[in-house]
Amino acid sequence: MSVSRKARRPRLSEMKISFGDISVSPQRYELDNLVLDTGAELFDLVGGVHLDCSLVKKGESRVLLQGRVRATVLLNCDRCLTPYQVAVNAPVWMFFEYNDAGSWSTGEIDLQPEDLDVVTLSEPVVDLVDAARQQIYLELPMRHLCQASCKGLCPYCGVDLNQGTCSCAGATGSNPFAVLAALKKN
Repeated sequence: MSVSRKARRPRLSEMKISFGDISVSPQRYELDNLVLDTGAELFDLVGGVHLDCSLVKKGESRVLLQGRVRATVLLNCDRCLTPYQVAVNAPVWMFFEYNDAGSWSTGEIDLQPEDLDVVTLSEPVVDLVDAARQQIYLELPMRHLCQASCKGLCPYCGVDLNQGTCSCAGATGSNPFAVLAALKKN
């Protein structure tokens, strides 16, 4: 089954795929203009998200998702607060596993390296929107800088030092801790 949507936003039912609908042969899904709710997130989206992927059943309770996610993300610089865009074009490779309540145990589990790439689900449904959101998060830079040489804002007057220099009193060298230093000398 292939879902390809170009001119309209995909329906919610097309973005959640039940394990029962996934076969052992790859099924391709192409979702264009996907909308992610980023209300309280660290970023905003410029336009929609494009997810091109395939799902393959790898046993009764395991599914492999492979593909690519593309989006343009709007971030604010950590130093100067200027908004800037980052293009995300990343491969997606995730295992989804569903274990019913009866198969969970409370004992210790030794994790193998391959177990670290598995997303454990509470129900046997792959949510393509959530998979795209997770991959976008993984692709975001640790430090949000508009440019590597960003000078930031003046801590005294707030002028963007990338645009020029400031002439505030704080730049002359007055130190707010000078009073404490004088107390220490006495």
